[in-house]
Amino acid sequence: MTTEDIERGSRAVCYRRYGGPEMLELVQREDPRPGPGQVRLVVRAAAVNPFDQLLRDGLLATSNDPDAPVIPGTDVAGVIEALGEGVADLVVGDEVLGRATGGSHAEKALASVKEIVAKPPTMSWQVAGALEVAVHTARSALDELSLEPGAVLLVHGASGGVGTMAVQAAVADGLHVIGSAGPARQEQVTTLGATPVVYGDGLVSRVRAALGRPESTGPVVDAVLDVAGRGELDDLLALAGGPEQVVTIARPDAGVHGVRFVGRRWVPGALADATAQIAAGRLRPPTTVAYPLEQAVQANRDDRDGTAGGRPVLLPGPGSFAAPTVETITRSDVVSRDGTRIGFLRQGNGPGVVLVQGAMATAEQYDELARELARDFTVVRPDRRGRGMSPRPYDVDHDIARDVEDLDAVLAATGADRLFGLSSGAVITLEAARTLPRVARAAVYEPPFYAAGRSDNGERRLGEEIERGDLAAALVTALLTAGTAPAPFRVLPRGLARWIAALALRVHDLVAVPPQRFRDLLPGIRYDFAVVGAMNGKIDTFAGMTTPVLLLSGTKSPAFLRDRSRELARPLPHAEHVELDGLGHSGPWNTGRGGRPALVAAALQRFLT
Repeated sequence: MTTEDIERGSRAVCYRRYGGPEMLELVQREDPRPGPGQVRLVVRAAAVNPFDQLLRDGLLATSNDPDAPVIPGTDVAGVIEALGEGVADLVVGDEVLGRATGGSHAEKALASVKEIVAKPPTMSWQVAGALEVAVHTARSALDELSLEPGAVLLVHGASGGVGTMAVQAAVADGLHVIGSAGPARQEQVTTLGATPVVYGDGLVSRVRAALGRPESTGPVVDAVLDVAGRGELDDLLALAGGPEQVVTIARPDAGVHGVRFVGRRWVPGALADATAQIAAGRLRPPTTVAYPLEQAVQANRDDRDGTAGGRPVLLPGPGSFAAPTVETITRSDVVSRDGTRIGFLRQGNGPGVVLVQGAMATAEQYDELARELARDFTVVRPDRRGRGMSPRPYDVDHDIARDVEDLDAVLAATGADRLFGLSSGAVITLEAARTLPRVARAAVYEPPFYAAGRSDNGERRLGEEIERGDLAAALVTALLTAGTAPAPFRVLPRGLARWIAALALRVHDLVAVPPQRFRDLLPGIRYDFAVVGAMNGKIDTFAGMTTPVLLLSGTKSPAFLRDRSRELARPLPHAEHVELDGLGHSGPWNTGRGGRPALVAAALQRFLT
């Protein structure tokens, strides 16, 4: 790849002739200027898609070579740097994702305000830069097929970017989905909600067997979405009964067989909805593999050859990667001793560490901390019972032993032997480290041991307010009883504090989705009080622990939490206490919830390694 130097501007990948990946060059160019209704982005991530390859190969061209250098790329995620005329609802500095205008494989790119949406702060750039094409191509193809709920759909190539989104969208539409993929991707297809089959020779018989019709000689599916563009088209036609029931996004020449070729189109609301669901953990994003901009040729080669291991994503910016890095999050579950199903997310590679949440949180509140740790560890994020992926509600007699049993089941299923817990989750973590031999190391952030004991009156009032549905009053009571209320709450008249809490609940309803909304999480906080209260006065029970323990606290947290962390270090024979400057009680959470997860991750990485 060559570089043309000019005195100003930014770098971009381009091609001047049709052909393979070797046609790509890295050039310096003047920054593009946004026109009316456009913004200029500092590109943070931009996926390499099969459609980009079709264009560069000249398979969709009407002339021998392009008239001017072409910058490939449609997917884009970045930070707004400049606004075009008429742009009123966005500001410089906004983080967005969507469709680029004029190419995205560059350090700077243009985008229409009508074709971008806000990037959630918890979503990585790598994921954000690979969504638009996958979401809209999948939705366009499914709309083209127009199947009724209950219909059987074969997604041929179900583990790729478009396939991942198509399977999940089809399942949400009520379709019975068969997903073909390579042998190594069968479990992944299952997690998407489809019945997996291996593609290649014998596909027809394997699909028929998966549908319980091994002896059939006719069509067994209502439609086929060909995402892979590989294998015999005759097999797909045989399974669907004819070309009118087959659409492809990968074979531009399929029209000669009567098969419809479908490209992406902008579907209003589709990208925003998918982005919100991915950020909430209810939708799995495509698996992505990151490359620096300088390795655009290699990224395109790996995509063409199918050796990337995921959707290649270019990450413009200084520095380079020694090797492509894989970011993928899988969702699984395990059954605890009493039959409760506990769901968890897993990502990264290396020794396993389980993150245990405290009150008013789900696994999603650890998104950024997990991403930081996943560079060195396999990070497992279970939802405690009564939340998110573990919806079975708490029993009225719930105690810390149930949480430890749930945690033990997750540890056994994942092979993890390291723990980290926050607040009430820190208390659970300590008890698990004390009682479970499989725990090798445990780190905790501000376990709330109360020197004067818990407030029975406060907990009683909290339960009564939750039972009568007065969640605003319950939020005030919970904060005051826990000792973590903001300073104004501690001096304001209770009626005014309740009014502020009600406003906070309404605002949070607008920015969060179930089950992450405060009002969805608040009823379970009484069980966090039960867990914590059961351990009051029992600090000395940890004195005989041989498991190494890291005790973390923040300089901006309430004094009693910092004091308890220091006190707890004394009876523990293998304990270390570290106070992190500038952090409060929410330090490990996502930045959008007041956390500084990078600082917490740095301390954990040193201790857990």
